[in-house]
Amino acid sequence: MEHQLHSVENNNGETRVYYMQSDGSKGPLESIIHGSFIFVRECYYYNGQIKATGSYNNKWNGEFKSYYENGRPYITCNYNNDGGLEGEYKAYYDNNSIYIDWFYVNNKLNGNCKKYLMNGKLVEDYNYTNGLYNGECKDYDENGNLMNSSYYINGKLRRLNNTYL
Repeated sequence: MEHQLHSVENNNGETRVYYMQSDGSKGPLESIIHGSFIFVRECYYYNGQIKATGSYNNKWNGEFKSYYENGRPYITCNYNNDGGLEGEYKAYYDNNSIYIDWFYVNNKLNGNCKKYLMNGKLVEDYNYTNGLYNGECKDYDENGNLMNSSYYINGKLRRLNNTYL
């Protein structure tokens, strides 16, 4: 279905753009709240569930959240003033189980970063410093069995499966 504009409303510095829903009713699919050149975007699905919210001014800034159409979280993260990722970055499967649990400093991965299967089993357990592998990194199969263990120092592989290089 092609989006058809229903109406545009301006009130107290807020602009709301409404699109027509399939039944012809007004649905809040996108609103832009503006002030000091910062746009706070809220995008909605046709069913009225929020799709995403965040602040944008030629680059993302601050908290960003996106959601599946069922209302469950998809991505939660934060952006620094330069538009780079900062702090926790989490992504979820549509069944609400965690998919990615990473941490950023100045748009570079830092610390312990994990990736999971939909059933909750850990498949990647990596460590980073300033965007480089640093420390132990482990890969697991779908049953949670350790498949690979490697050790890095400043991005350089030093040991693979207990064999030093």
